Amino acid sequence: MGINPTTSGPEVSSREKKNLGHIVQIIGPVLDVAFPPGKMPNIYNALVVKGRDTVGQQINVTCEVQQLLGNNRVRAVAMSATDGLMRGMEVIDTGTPLSVPVGILRIRLKDQWLTMALMGGFARINNNEITVLVNDAEKGSDIDPQEAQQTLEIAETNLNQAEGKRQTIEANLTLRRARTRVEAINIIS
Repeated sequence: MGINPTTSGPEVSSREKKNLGHIVQIIGPVLDVAFPPGKMPNIYNALVVKGRDTVGQQINVTCEVQQLLGNNRVRAVAMSATDGLMRGMEVIDTGTPLSVPVGILRIRLKDQWLTMALMGGFARINNNEITVLVNDAEKGSDIDPQEAQQTLEIAETNLNQAEGKRQTIEANLTLRRARTRVEAINIIS
């Protein structure tokens, strides 16, 4: 399992408050998107295309703005397949850069795979290179399996004993991090 960069900014509940554009051109993973005058997203902002394709399959593609083209258009690169996307589909400017959730990142270096447990952060793509800035990361091979399992069990207990919204949120985050560390070990095994 790999990391799929997502957006994790505060959600805007009403559609009118979102900065909406529409697809004007698709060439492979590259999208050109038009926005209303004065509503251009910044370079590196995450854009999200949600909808259904012609056969009714759900589409949810995250893109990153790479270039301002002029005439209220931007060029963005999709982080996943663009199959099913069509001209005219609605595009949401999240107003934030791509973010990296707590999860596993697998990188191929020459002929070997490196597994990393990431603890949230941001990603930037430029010239066929990805830069990942994270809050914390551990190589899967550096994680002590017994300590990771023990931390997971403690996190599960703490979640079950959490009182109030704040404790529950903190316990859930701690549990996600503990599960990610155990998952990183299991991918290597």
